[in-house]
Amino acid sequence: MIIDYEIRGDYTVGVVTVRGDLTATSVDKFRNKVAVLIAPNKNIRHFVIDFAQVNFMDSAGLGSLISIVKRIRDMKGDVKLARLNEAPKKLLNIVHAYKHFEIFDSLEEAIDSYHV
Repeated sequence: MIIDYEIRGDYTVGVVTVRGDLTATSVDKFRNKVAVLIAPNKNIRHFVIDFAQVNFMDSAGLGSLISIVKRIRDMKGDVKLARLNEAPKKLLNIVHAYKHFEIFDSLEEAIDSYHV
């Protein structure tokens, strides 16, 4: 699993791009990498996680995602998800995650939603 990070837009939105499956074998790396990005001393509190290159996510991946989102929201921030492929989208639909996450078809829509 590879995780890229960049800051986009005037509003300072952090974009986390995940490459590879988000499963029990990769969640520790995912959680640790994102934890560094959301450290309290950072000014960035709004994030978009780009799932375009994630073809599979299991329950461990979902758990790590929920853990990260809770941590960011505890810091008065927010997380939005973008470009979900079929398998991760299906898992999120099964657990009704759309009640807890804003999910966007495009990265640009997710980023722009913070400007509204």
